[in-house]
Amino acid sequence: RDQKVSCTVIFPRTKDEIRITWKDDARQRVKAIYISEAGSGWYTRQGLGVGIDLLSLIKANQAPIEFYGFGWEYGGTVETWKNGSLQRLSKYFYVRLLPDKRTPEDKINPFKGNKLFTSNDPGVEDLGLYVQRVVVYLD
Repeated sequence: RDQKVSCTVIFPRTKDEIRITWKDDARQRVKAIYISEAGSGWYTRQGLGVGIDLLSLIKANQAPIEFYGFGWEYGGTVETWKNGSLQRLSKYFYVRLLPDKRTPEDKINPFKGNKLFTSNDPGVEDLGLYVQRVVVYLD
């Protein structure tokens, strides 16, 4: 469940919407930028962006990834980039994955809970995983 936090919304109700949280009440120092709209124009040089599928994420990273199981607070969050090209930047952002909404629950169930899975695990390719959110930290 997402926590409600005061923020500034830029490009509201468009595919390029971003939400900015602040370190201070004067809103002078950015804490984080949340990107959650698929198809937005926000991408890293490596090709990481909201809405890309798991294969594109692995290609952007140039290595497999490890992520938390679904169905809990940190579900779908990428834990490690397995020394891929995004590893050196990982202290500045996090990525959350979701299964495609058409994926049957019986395919998702083995990948639930507070445990780690890799993109190479059998059955992961059947989940239709995509990047649901990218959060960039600027502090």
